[in-house]
Amino acid sequence: MPDSSYSIAVLGTTSRGESNVFTLSPGAAAALAHTFPAEPDVRYSGLAYALFEPERSGPDTPPWRKGDILVARSEASRAAQTRGIVRLRPTPVRAGQFEYRAETLLLTKGKPTGGLAFDPFGRLYTADLSARRILRIDFGAGGALDETPWFDVPPAIDWNGDFALSPDGALFLSGGVGSKGRLIKLSLGTDPRPGAPSNPPVLHRPAYIENSAIQGFSFYDNDRVLFADGSGAYALATIDPAFDPARNAAAPAGSAPRYAAPELARTAIVDVSVMRNAWQDYLQAQPIVADAISWSPQPANAVPYRRWDAEPPTADLDRRLHRMYGWIAAGESAPLAYRWQIDPLTGQTRIGPETLQMWTTISRDDAVDAYLSYLAHCLWVQVHKQTPWKLHGYSQSDLDLLFRGENLYQPKDATGALFRLNEGVVANAILGDPVQSFAFLTGSDPSVRRGPSFIQANQRTTIFALTRWVMDHILHGSNPSSNGVVAAYGYMGYAPVETVFRRRIDPGGQGPVGMVPRHWAWAGCHTSAGFMVHLARLLNIPVRRTKLYDWIPGATDFGFHGGIDFPTERLACFHTDSFYASGLLFDPYLSPEQIYNGGPQADYAAYLQQYGAVPSTPAEATAGNQAYARLDARIAARNATHPLLREVWRAVAYSSNPPEVPCAQRYASAIALLTAAGLSAAEAEQLICDNVQTYLNFIADFRARHAAELPTSGTEQQQVQAAYQLYEQLHAQWEIAR
Repeated sequence: MPDSSYSIAVLGTTSRGESNVFTLSPGAAAALAHTFPAEPDVRYSGLAYALFEPERSGPDTPPWRKGDILVARSEASRAAQTRGIVRLRPTPVRAGQFEYRAETLLLTKGKPTGGLAFDPFGRLYTADLSARRILRIDFGAGGALDETPWFDVPPAIDWNGDFALSPDGALFLSGGVGSKGRLIKLSLGTDPRPGAPSNPPVLHRPAYIENSAIQGFSFYDNDRVLFADGSGAYALATIDPAFDPARNAAAPAGSAPRYAAPELARTAIVDVSVMRNAWQDYLQAQPIVADAISWSPQPANAVPYRRWDAEPPTADLDRRLHRMYGWIAAGESAPLAYRWQIDPLTGQTRIGPETLQMWTTISRDDAVDAYLSYLAHCLWVQVHKQTPWKLHGYSQSDLDLLFRGENLYQPKDATGALFRLNEGVVANAILGDPVQSFAFLTGSDPSVRRGPSFIQANQRTTIFALTRWVMDHILHGSNPSSNGVVAAYGYMGYAPVETVFRRRIDPGGQGPVGMVPRHWAWAGCHTSAGFMVHLARLLNIPVRRTKLYDWIPGATDFGFHGGIDFPTERLACFHTDSFYASGLLFDPYLSPEQIYNGGPQADYAAYLQQYGAVPSTPAEATAGNQAYARLDARIAARNATHPLLREVWRAVAYSSNPPEVPCAQRYASAIALLTAAGLSAAEAEQLICDNVQTYLNFIADFRARHAAELPTSGTEQQQVQAAYQLYEQLHAQWEIAR
C-alpha cells in the first residue's frame, strides 16, 4: 500500500471542468491520482484520505480501508438531486506502484454535499451546507448508509461548507468573503466519537490568511494546514498559537465571536498546483521547449504536446505525465516494463528456455511509460535547476533531439501496438530507471555510486567527467547472444543503463577477469554509446549516436561501430571503444579531450565529414575503418603516458645519451609500435620528434607531484629511473582497479 501516513490528498478543478485528485508527500511535488471528467451538473466538492483501518469488522465494516481516497459527488437534475461518495482505491499495477481506480460507494437523494473528513478515530463526516450541519456517516449491514446529525454550525459563523478535524480532534471551519480567507477553530470539549456526551462548542478566535481565499483545506501535520487559495495553487500555513484553547477564553454565551487574532502568515513551502504543476508553468513560459515535445502514435504522425488532449491516441499522455512527474519528484522509481519479463505480444510473463530471441520491440504502453518517465525527469531537472544550463537556451533542433518521442521509441507499424528503440539516436541500450541513473550521475546515493557529481560548471566539463568514469571503469563485454542476455544482465532486450553502472559478472567472459563483477559494456561500443547517450540526455545535454562504417568479409551489408556526438559542444567520438578498449589508449593520465574529435586541435566539422560518410563500396568502408584505427595511434603519440610510448619514456630514462636523444634501440622499438598500429615510418618519426619535449615535461611534472615518494639522492638519471618505476607501479594498480 502507499505510505498514506506521510501523504495527503487534495482536490481541484481545471479550467476545462475536470476534477483532479492529487496526492502530496512532504518535500515532493503533487502526483496526479485520478481525473474525473467534466459532466453536466456534476460537482466534486470534498475529499477525505483514509489514514486508518476501520475499527469494526463484519457486515457493518465501512467500505473503505487505509490508503483509500473518498470524494464527495453531487449531481443536480430536473427530477432530483443525488449525492454520494466515490472511492478511489490504490490498485497495484507493478512492483511498488499503484493506480487509483474509482468506484461509486453510495448514492442518496438529498441536498448536495459539502466537504468530507475523517476524525482521529477513523470515523467519516460530511457537510450539509444548506442545513449548516455536519453529519456523521455510519455504515450498516450490507453497506447501508446512516447519516446522523453531529454538529450544527452557529449562525454567527461565516461558513462555506469546508471543514476538517485536526489530529487532536478539534473542528476547523473555513469561511471568509472576497480575498480574505478565514480559518475558525471550535473545540468541542468532548470525545468526538459517536455516543460521547455533546457539550456546547468552544469558539476560538479565527485567523486570516492575508490576500488568500480558502477554498478547501486539509491538515498537513499536527500544526499546519494545506489550503487552496483560489488561484489553483496550494500553500501551507502554520496554526497560530492563538488557537490554543488555554490562551483563549470561550466567547460569552449569546455574544458574537471575537475576530481579533493576528493574521496567519502564508508559507510558500510547496511548489505544487492542483491545476498546474511547476513543469506546466515552465512549458507555458518557454514555448520553444513545449513545441519540441511530441509523441508519434503511428509512423509519420507526431502529435505535439499542446494537442495531446485533443487527439485520441495521445489523450491519456498528459495524465500519465503528471503521474510520472510525481514519482520522479519524490525520488521514486517509475514502474517501467524492463524490470519484468513481459512479452509485448501476449502480455504474459516469459522467463525460461523459450526466451531465445532478444526483444527489440515493446508494447505501446511500455514505450509511453519509458518516454514519459524520461520527459518528466528532464523537466524536473530544469524546474529544480539541477544543472547550470537551461533548456530554453537551446535551438529548436537541439530541443527536438532531446524531446521528440520518436527519437527514443518509434512505432513499428501503422497499428501503433508495438514500438522499437530508435537505435539511430540512442544506440543499443535502454534508459531504464531515471531515478537510479540520476543518483549515479550525481553520487547522491552511495548504494549506487560513491564519489563527486559529474555535473560541472558547464556542459563540456560535465561530458569530460562522465567520459573519465567510462575510461576508468568500463570493460568490453562478451557480446552475449540473444539467448544469453538474461543470464548476463537479467533482461530479454538491450542492456538497461543500470546494468552497466552496477558491477555484474559477465557469464560469457573469458578467464578470471570474466568471473569478477565489473562494469561491462555488454555489446562493446553499441552498449557504451547508448549508456553515454542516455545519461547525457538525463542531464538535458543534446546527444546522438554516430556510426563508423566497416566491412566484414562474407557480410551482405555494411557493419558499423557505435559512437557519440554532442552537437552543442561540438564534440564527437566515432567509436566509444576508444575510451576503454583500445590498447593504444589505456592510461589514467589520458584526458578525454585528447580523444574527442581526434584531439583538441582537430576540427569538429571535418572530423564528422571524414568518419561519418556512408561508404558506397566495401573497400571504402574498410579504408575508413583503418583510417580511424590510425587515429588512435596519433592520439596515443600525442600523450606522454600511453603504453604505446612507454618505450620512448623508458629510452629517455635509461639512455646514457642526452635526454633529448632517445637511444637508437628503444627509439626503433617505439617506431615499430607506431607502425604496427597503422602509421607509416615517416608519420611515426614525426609524431615522436614533435612530442619529445612533452615527454620530458611529463617526467618533471610527475617527479614534482610524487616528490615525497621518490629518492632525493643519486644521479639525475637514477632519479628519473625511480620516477619511471613508480609510474609503472601506479599504472599497474590502476589497471587492476579497473
